[in-house]
Amino acid sequence: MYFSDVSKYFLTATLILLLFSCGANNKEPEAGEEILLTEEGYEKLEEAIADFNEAKESGNDEAEIYPEAGEKLLYEGIQEMEAGEYEKAIADFNKAIELGYDEVEVYSSRGTVKLFQGKNEEAIEDFNKAIEIDPEYAGAYLNRGVVKARLGNHEAAISDLKEALKRTPAQSPQKRRIKNEIQRIEETKQ
Repeated sequence: MYFSDVSKYFLTATLILLLFSCGANNKEPEAGEEILLTEEGYEKLEEAIADFNEAKESGNDEAEIYPEAGEKLLYEGIQEMEAGEYEKAIADFNKAIELGYDEVEVYSSRGTVKLFQGKNEEAIEDFNKAIEIDPEYAGAYLNRGVVKARLGNHEAAISDLKEALKRTPAQSPQKRRIKNEIQRIEETKQ
């Protein structure tokens, strides 16, 4: 089983804390100072290593061991997307999905990156998955409509945009953007 850097860092941090808390004099060591463990400290260290190895061998994936990892990857991917680092963003979204973080935002965000990259069919697949997970998620309909308009499928684009409009709160500034997009597409097809 593959364990990410998050897992390795978590284990390292746990072992360091364990070493500090079980040292002979219970004080944090100075740089380069050897750490002496009491007999109890060695037993706890061995328990921690055994627990880690058991979790590693049990077939549990990291999502079960570190449930926040998927969410962290989602937010890192969004930041990378906003910075124009699309390949890194895609990698983070893929890893989040691989870890079992099956949330609408992951698919919608990955679809948005693919939209930016011009990977229209792949973007539609991600928006379809987002809608499958949460049929009330307006952003997926909106972005899928934009992709369909880009592909020249005006009727389907308008249909998706109208679905997004229905699901967008009345006071949202998005409503105006969606209405303008519908109007632009209708004018284009005439």
